[in-house]
Amino acid sequence: MQITKRLSWIIWTLLVACIDPYDYPFEERNNYMVVDGAVTTQAGPQKVVLTTTRGLATEDSKFKLFVEDAAVSFTSSVGELELLTEREPGHYYTSSEFSGKPGVSYQLHITT
Repeated sequence: MQITKRLSWIIWTLLVACIDPYDYPFEERNNYMVVDGAVTTQAGPQKVVLTTTRGLATEDSKFKLFVEDAAVSFTSSVGELELLTEREPGHYYTSSEFSGKPGVSYQLHITT
């Protein structure tokens, strides 16, 4: 019993003593665009939200930096083009008639 207590004390001490912080080499200079959206078969409008990595990581949208005044569109594998309009900063919407069709692939185009 005495050996078990000592052994568990040694193991616990080693586990606690081996914690070293990892300093991730993150460069603040990088500013990436984050695209949040999808094409579904449900009735439109479909939505795409454009933000940047400079915003704080919270669910509250007032802390996000939105990408405004971008040209956003979908093209389909059958040659259709759908232009999205910006209704609020960083929120781009398709027309209400637009919905995805099974078997058709879509490509998102963004120009800032």
